[in-house]
Amino acid sequence: MRPLGMNTHREDMRSAASINPLDGTIAKASAIAFYGRNQKLGSKVSAAQVTEVRDALERAIALNPGDLMLFGMYADFIAPTEPLRAVAIRQDLQRANPTMENALLLGKLATEAAAKEANPQSAEALFAIAGSAFEQAKKLNPNDKRMLYYYAEYYRARGQDEEARKLLAESQEDKLLWDHYYQAGQYEEARKVLEQLYKSGAKDSGVFKGLLLVAEKTSDKEAVKKYSEELVKVENTVENNLAQIQAFLRVGLVKEAEYKLQSFKEKYPNEPRMLLLQAWLLMRQGQLDKALEKANENLQTNPDNPTAWRLKGEINFFRGDYNSSINDLRKSKLLSDEPATRISLAKAFIKTERYEDAITELRNTINAPGVPLEAMLLLEHVYLKLQRKEALKRFYEEVLEKYPDSVNWLNRAGTYAINTGEFDRAEQLFKQAFLARRELRLAEEKAGDKDVPYSAAFDGYMKALIAGAGTPGTAGWNPSKLDKVFDECEKYKDGVIAPIAYLSTARAKMVLGDKSAAVQSCRAAVDSAGDDQMLAAEILLRMYTIVGAEEVIDLCGQKLGADPDSLAANFTMFNIAKITGRYEEALNYISKCIDITGPDSLQKIDYTLKKGDILILLYEKTSDKNYLKTVVSDYESLLAKMPSNTGVTTILNNLAYLLAENNERLPDALKYAKKALDAKPDSPIVLDTYAYVLLKNGKTQQADEFLAAALQHFEQDKIAVSAEVYEHKGMIKEQLGAKSEALSAYKQALEAGTEKLSQKARQRIENAIVRVSP
Repeated sequence: MRPLGMNTHREDMRSAASINPLDGTIAKASAIAFYGRNQKLGSKVSAAQVTEVRDALERAIALNPGDLMLFGMYADFIAPTEPLRAVAIRQDLQRANPTMENALLLGKLATEAAAKEANPQSAEALFAIAGSAFEQAKKLNPNDKRMLYYYAEYYRARGQDEEARKLLAESQEDKLLWDHYYQAGQYEEARKVLEQLYKSGAKDSGVFKGLLLVAEKTSDKEAVKKYSEELVKVENTVENNLAQIQAFLRVGLVKEAEYKLQSFKEKYPNEPRMLLLQAWLLMRQGQLDKALEKANENLQTNPDNPTAWRLKGEINFFRGDYNSSINDLRKSKLLSDEPATRISLAKAFIKTERYEDAITELRNTINAPGVPLEAMLLLEHVYLKLQRKEALKRFYEEVLEKYPDSVNWLNRAGTYAINTGEFDRAEQLFKQAFLARRELRLAEEKAGDKDVPYSAAFDGYMKALIAGAGTPGTAGWNPSKLDKVFDECEKYKDGVIAPIAYLSTARAKMVLGDKSAAVQSCRAAVDSAGDDQMLAAEILLRMYTIVGAEEVIDLCGQKLGADPDSLAANFTMFNIAKITGRYEEALNYISKCIDITGPDSLQKIDYTLKKGDILILLYEKTSDKNYLKTVVSDYESLLAKMPSNTGVTTILNNLAYLLAENNERLPDALKYAKKALDAKPDSPIVLDTYAYVLLKNGKTQQADEFLAAALQHFEQDKIAVSAEVYEHKGMIKEQLGAKSEALSAYKQALEAGTEKLSQKARQRIENAIVRVSP
């Protein structure tokens, strides 16, 4: 006999219920069947089907008044629309049957309702119900993993992250603790817990998935490659292969994603999600029109896929069709409200100067669990752009309330406080950052290693004190601030921040008008660099800003008299000569640096590039092509000597760009650019150069695709797009006849360049704008 299908079964339920309307057993079975159907339908459920389930549940409860399971099902059903009533039902169920399951369901439901409640008093009452439920559950079984997870979620929803951490730390459930840190956006803490699990031998798929998630959030490409490979080795499933490809695409490992996707396609040719991955890959490769076709093809078969709508919105964003992008992303958000969608929507709003809408999306995102760092940085950027001082101040306060020991955010907030003249506030923030980082260094037993956040915090702390002291003889003069600088710096004249301590002392002495003592402190800072010539050169440049060129030149002269091969002295003299426009002199000093650097040193490449910059400046100043030929000759000579050195990619890239910029040997330029691209296929700078060289070689359509890919990588890597990149885009679009897109790109070039553009470059871009304007 053929088994009955579900539709037939439900029809039988309807018939039975109509024949026996007072039969409680039939009513219960009918309610369960219709409820299960709606759960399977998900977002596709119709209004009539929702009403049918409600009626069935209410009828079943009326006929089975003592059936607690039906009451629980009814509470879950009405929770999205009537959360307070659902919580009340769950309370009754917990009183009637105080079990772990009922306590957890009550706590979870009350927490969710509280998080959405606009009235503060009602929200507090709901949180109190949730807290009581979780305490009951904890008494029943203090080691229950679900209880620990939901209880930690409750604390997070209340903004009590430290309580959540304590709960999980006391339980010694590291697998829940890392998830707590991850959901709270504390990715570094999550990584530490996961790496400890990894080192202890707990190399299960959950640990690898966690490490992969953290690597994605922190854009750690090497970690993404490592842990995704280990995940697939442990569990070679469809889902894990998909997770690896998606992770590659998210962090910008486009070549790797292409290889993996091809392999995946051969292994799983009928996988329905393939089409969406292909569209995503095409987008990352800059083939935006083809990507849009694939996304539309996917939506034809699956019109309610929120990921497909988000991808389509992002494709339209990179195509410059911001209004379509907004519509697509809104559709995605309606289907599934994800932080990634809100961030993309905010970016589209920013492009159309709808800043209030962007702020709304970002504020909602950063207040959600698992707040992405990108959302916080983007909101900070919008406030800075709009010069919203009070909003930005509140933003930093809210962030630091969530992450009170975040050295990164303390430093950022401190920098803003200095820039806005709130020196006491800056002092407090930088001091807190410095002490937090110092405690961490002591706990990890770190000593003389380079620690940028640690150094930045101390430097900011000293700058805030010096700025807060004011000027002698004026209102507000507070010499005690400088006394504090001297006291603090005295403590750290050995170790990794010794140079900053000496330089800060020098700045304070200059405020007091004691230049002689300031020079002496600067010289001590140089001495503290020891054999590190690059650090010494950096200190000398900072000395230049504190006490002036004369004192630095004098010190460098003494060093060169004692040792003509002093890299620090020669490099400093090069920089001073360059800053003051004495290019021939700068050329002599940087040539000396090249001569005294080891043949296989990466510094040699760096110095050669700097020599090239000077030669180009001389070429622009004199129009003497011999300078240009010397640059090209130097670069090609270095390539011949160091063909396999990792730093050679930069030489290849710069050489290709130089030749293209001056319309010299364009086929060779393309060859060099391709070699650089093969070495670094995901570098936005290399992609931009390749696009520009393609344009110069008449391959405009290809140039368009590679520049589109470059712009995505710039955004992915949080690198500001330079004026010349936007100008290249304008040139490409103009060549393709897309004048409106060219106009937009040229305007972006002017905005990105602001005061940095030379008069010649500004005039060139302005002429282009006139040329493509309607």
